Amino acid sequence: MPAAGFRGWLLTLAIFQGLLLIRQGATVVQITRDFVSGVEVLAVAPFSVLYGGRLAINSLFLALVAVAVVLMALRRRAFIRWGRLEMTGLMLLPFVDYAWFVVAPWEGDAGLPPGLLLLMAIHVAVGLAWRRYLESSARVAATFVR
Repeated sequence: MPAAGFRGWLLTLAIFQGLLLIRQGATVVQITRDFVSGVEVLAVAPFSVLYGGRLAINSLFLALVAVAVVLMALRRRAFIRWGRLEMTGLMLLPFVDYAWFVVAPWEGDAGLPPGLLLLMAIHVAVGLAWRRYLESSARVAATFVR
């Protein structure tokens, strides 16, 4: 029987999940603030479509992370499925967020910020690593059985 419970890499994943929830919550708060007040540097007016779309994209991901965190805390079998979905969302988030900048109607330039490619690479690497762990870990399979 493989070991069960939150130890080793599974404990690290639980900590990562908590930090991701906090980070994404802070991101949604920041985007909400920009949505309500506008962004002078980018010549974006309050309640713009640009920040409305970003708010929707990031709020959906926040909800996905929250569901995964609750399922993980309850040790539900559904966490494995939701965790894989969450990690896929983590990998896609910077791409979708930037794509919205490109296609949204606004007056500014959607130039590629210098650190965005690095951020995209980090999201993909971290998402792939945790997704692989969720799919192959004996501890994960033994812990989430309810």
